[in-house]
Amino acid sequence: MSLADELLADLEDIADEANRDGDEQEDEVEDVEEVAMELDSKQQSVRSIAKLRDSKELASVMSQIERYQNQPRRDGGMLMK
Repeated sequence: MSLADELLADLEDIADEANRDGDEQEDEVEDVEEVAMELDSKQQSVRSIAKLRDSKELASVMSQIERYQNQPRRDGGMLMK
């Protein structure tokens, strides 16, 4: 058996294993029960739930991000490993 034949056989084995794993995952999905989602009768605004949305801390962080984003990168700023 040549090296190419061995490689082809290995790739076919990997594909067969992937198909078997996919079938098992499909069976697991079918076992999940569907549950009705409960709706909250109260209407809440995003502002009442997302407390940081209008906070001073978020505004400060966002302004710092924008300030540093607009600065050009320095050559030694990032090290590659």
